[in-house]
Amino acid sequence: MASESLLAVQKLFADAVKTKGHQQAVRMVIDLVECCGLAFPLEKPKSATEEETAAAIARCFDADWWRRQIRRLQDQVIEHVHITIGLVNKRKGVYASNFTVGRKQAQWQRNTKTLSMLIATNDLGEQFTLLELAKKSMSNLANRRAELMTRLAGIEAIAKDRGHVGIFYTITAPSHYHACLSTTSAPNPKYSGASPADTQAYFNTLWQRTRAKLHRQGLHPYGFRVVEPHQDGTPHWHLLLFIPKDQATALS
Repeated sequence: MASESLLAVQKLFADAVKTKGHQQAVRMVIDLVECCGLAFPLEKPKSATEEETAAAIARCFDADWWRRQIRRLQDQVIEHVHITIGLVNKRKGVYASNFTVGRKQAQWQRNTKTLSMLIATNDLGEQFTLLELAKKSMSNLANRRAELMTRLAGIEAIAKDRGHVGIFYTITAPSHYHACLSTTSAPNPKYSGASPADTQAYFNTLWQRTRAKLHRQGLHPYGFRVVEPHQDGTPHWHLLLFIPKDQATALS
């Protein structure tokens, strides 16, 4: 049924291209995706090339793409419900609800079992399970952390060579983004119902404005950003920025 529906949408898109033009047809697909609570694969479709737009449209006609996006949205909605009803705090589910943690662990176990049953053969005739290959890639969280630390050490070495200094910042969201009080874990009377995604969007907007102001002042810091959750699941940012020594005071 899903494939038949996507074929119908694809036909409507082709007809819209003929009758309304390509831009209007793309707008129709974007509206369809957004009305389902999903994000169109292109962040800025108006400034995208024809090849980028074509690739994004092709994803929207792919049942697997819809399945992945819907599952991701489902995970976010379920977790938001647990946060809203007070099941994510330091006294219950710390950082994430117990339900979501169990759900994720079960998913990892299913993936591990599937990868262990699949075998890949290279040009030399050597055979490896996909699980063995995954453990050697960035899919392995330990490897991903080591890669981050390696990049951080490299950037720090470059900064020292240039005579730049590093400044560490922590950015937290206002109280109304938090469902629970940090001290007692009681419901926060100021909570606005914001989800972790809403908080992340707030940080992105705040950082865009900050970068614009720094650019106007001639300041161009560089570095790393790490996102971590509070005990109630609300994200906060850690920033390690490098800048010339004579500009450090202005940045702080």
